[in-house]
Amino acid sequence: MRTTEERQRLAFEENLARYYFRDLEVYNRRGNPYYTVWIRYKEYKNSYKLRLELSEHLMHSEPSLFVESPKTLWLYQYKGTINDLDTSYYYHVHRNDNPNGFVKICFTDDWKSDYTCTFALHRGKIWIAAYEVHLLTGKTIAEIRN
Repeated sequence: MRTTEERQRLAFEENLARYYFRDLEVYNRRGNPYYTVWIRYKEYKNSYKLRLELSEHLMHSEPSLFVESPKTLWLYQYKGTINDLDTSYYYHVHRNDNPNGFVKICFTDDWKSDYTCTFALHRGKIWIAAYEVHLLTGKTIAEIRN
């Protein structure tokens, strides 16, 4: 059972995320909720669906951010997939231990309780933009972001 403070925080998070991501979908509100949003730009090769899973301890632990769609994220010129990488500094991903096979994006190295889910989703958008550049140039996401 969530505390009043946690319920208020969840409501705030959802409202803020919906302001920036109009197609936000919220699932499992009564359990461990997760959000999904689509990132679509005509310049991008793909449309991307991000999935942000909130932890049981929302205020004190980092949510998990995944690319849900496309499920397979190819490396430059189809030389393997990001899905098959272990934790990688070069591609800013964590070891892929999601039971659905989604790629887990590393979006911060120091989560703070005042960060919002919207912050995490915006970081996901930045990661996707860097991934799209990777597909065009072959540079790693770390090279692109630096």
